[in-house]
Amino acid sequence: MLENYGINCEIRNERLSSVVGHYQPFSTWIELWIKDDAMEDESIQNIEKFSQMKKKQLENPGNARNRGGSESQFTECWQCGERRV
Repeated sequence: MLENYGINCEIRNERLSSVVGHYQPFSTWIELWIKDDAMEDESIQNIEKFSQMKKKQLENPGNARNRGGSESQFTECWQCGERRV
């Protein structure tokens, strides 16, 4: 998602859930690495904005044009065709 905003990043430890219990818990947490420290604030803002948007979608699965729309597993609204983010 951040790369869509031009922020170069990397996700680490994404597939370590199978080793939980064999290592210290914090060593298997998923990590987001922002490759340019100057982009940290913008990254946090975009993550918060995205989280709020996803929360609203879960509360109301419709979109801005209509309140019908589609269920969360679909990528676009069946009524108007608007793409979900």
